[in-house]
Amino acid sequence: MIARLCLAIALTKYDNLEGNAMDPLTAFGMASTAFGAIKTAFEHGREIESMISDIGRWSNAVYDVESLHQKEKRRANRFASIEEEALETFLYKQRIKEQENELRTMVNMRFGPTAWQEILNVQAQIRKDRIAAREKAQQERDQFLYNAAIWACGGGIAFLVLGLFYTIITGMMS
Repeated sequence: MIARLCLAIALTKYDNLEGNAMDPLTAFGMASTAFGAIKTAFEHGREIESMISDIGRWSNAVYDVESLHQKEKRRANRFASIEEEALETFLYKQRIKEQENELRTMVNMRFGPTAWQEILNVQAQIRKDRIAAREKAQQERDQFLYNAAIWACGGGIAFLVLGLFYTIITGMMS
């Protein structure tokens, strides 16, 4: 059962890597809402296994908060002062850390003291696998383009040579 929980959390956490139009505040709100659902369900005695989708939503929203906040930091923000941005970052990170600690406690209480670390290990492995798959796909695309360029150049050269021979032969016959 722990493997299923690990896999569900790990798979949902990194599905939303690109194309997100949310701001960090919205993502943080989603994380807090998902965490509230998890905490309420746990307090009412629901099994963690039945909360996989909520845990996945929380993990995904936490990832969004972190990645979107990094994106916002890179953008020139003329409406917020450095102090506001620093305080916002600190508060988001502290609240996420508190939520993660509570979730870690819930998971460890249910599955044993090493369960959370197992989840983190599975997440790291899936992250590595996805990065490797992306790199492999990029290499395959690059190789395909290289091969296509070689064939196109070879075909162009062959066409020019045939055209030159045709011109020479038709010139000799006239």
